[in-house]
Amino acid sequence: MRQVLNFLSDLRENDNREWFAEHKEEYLTAQA
Repeated sequence: MRQVLNFLSDLRENDNREWFAEHKEEYLTAQA
């Protein structure tokens, strides 16, 4: 759960396609 919250917090601060592409692995891990 902590990973999900950390990812969402980072996403809020960096809401752009480039950042998301660089952090897609974190997204996939948090999604699992």
